[in-house]
Amino acid sequence: MKIILFTASYPYGSGETFVESELEVISKLVEEIVIIPMKTKGVARSLYALPNVKVVNIHGNDIRNSEIGLSLVLKMRILLNEWSYSNTSFKYLRYDLRMLHNAENIAKKLNVWLQSFETKNAVFYSFWFDEWANVLAILKLKGLLPKHVCRAHGYDLYFERHERKQIPLRFFQLKHVTSVVAVSKAGRDYLRSHFPKFKNKIGFSYLGTKDYGLNENHSTNQIHIVSCSTVKPLKRVEDIFQIIEGIPFVHWTHIGDGEGFVALEKRVSSSEHRSRVFLKGAMSHDEVMAFYSTRPITCFMNISESEGLPVSIMEAISFGIPVIATNVGGTSEIVNEQTGVLLAANPTIDEAKQSLIAILEQINNGNYPSQTIRDFWKIHFDAKINYRNFIDQLV
Repeated sequence: MKIILFTASYPYGSGETFVESELEVISKLVEEIVIIPMKTKGVARSLYALPNVKVVNIHGNDIRNSEIGLSLVLKMRILLNEWSYSNTSFKYLRYDLRMLHNAENIAKKLNVWLQSFETKNAVFYSFWFDEWANVLAILKLKGLLPKHVCRAHGYDLYFERHERKQIPLRFFQLKHVTSVVAVSKAGRDYLRSHFPKFKNKIGFSYLGTKDYGLNENHSTNQIHIVSCSTVKPLKRVEDIFQIIEGIPFVHWTHIGDGEGFVALEKRVSSSEHRSRVFLKGAMSHDEVMAFYSTRPITCFMNISESEGLPVSIMEAISFGIPVIATNVGGTSEIVNEQTGVLLAANPTIDEAKQSLIAILEQINNGNYPSQTIRDFWKIHFDAKINYRNFIDQLV
């Protein structure tokens, strides 16, 4: 079997690091994997260790003679279907038409490549349920694609993550996709509840993380909280700092940068508690895993406003690290009485602080043993197990 994998930009740039964990497993189970990224800016990461994985850039393909365009009548029919599901309005008509037009052009470029590729026994698989879903739906509509599968995570799934409270062309995507695989049960149920007509197309399959072993480094009395995310309003990293400020005996390390990182640095540097805070900024995935493996970590914290199924939390529990996190998206499928504590979706600073103090006391009393936490990860989020199961679904 061959897999044509559509990504946002991987292997270009530094994002989508969790794609690597999946490739390491599934590349051993299939004949060939072809990666086609939507964006190709930046330096491509090496795929030397994966000899049957290659990258194709379709964006320079000549489409002047392409005959697979969508007529204006067909485009309006597509948008009328969206309207009937309250998934567009007159206000967004021009924007949605432009999205269709952009997808149409990329579909033409992809089709140029497809004409020289043997598609027999090939599975077309988009890691995201967004732009590529539109492109693949157009090719399916035109009879140029046998079937395709899309994963759905968070931003590409939940309407509430978008300013207009809609995801453009969602009905069109669902009508033509073979199956949508949400990364959480919560995501599956959300999509089914909004589009019951397509419920039989919508399933779920957990992502997974690589096994780096158990963190057994507990040789310190220091209480050390770790968080790992982009620094932006959605992730509420500054709120974590405010919580830490209110607990004098706690040290905090944050891994990750982003649009709010400079402001966070300034706030920390002017605080009397700055000696207890360590802002690491951006780190490579290998560096993060080495940090989790070797440093004494009391608890992992995530108070994001929204999530799909947070890989950062999966990684933490794989090392046996307890977690305190907001109950958003599929987080409750990772964080439970065995692995940590769930906060309300929008806790106050004081509520989060009191819950953090409570879990720290429980950890000190011997609750949340590392091996128990890791055992939960092994059953539910081991990459080797989950991605083998996912390949079975694709077949």
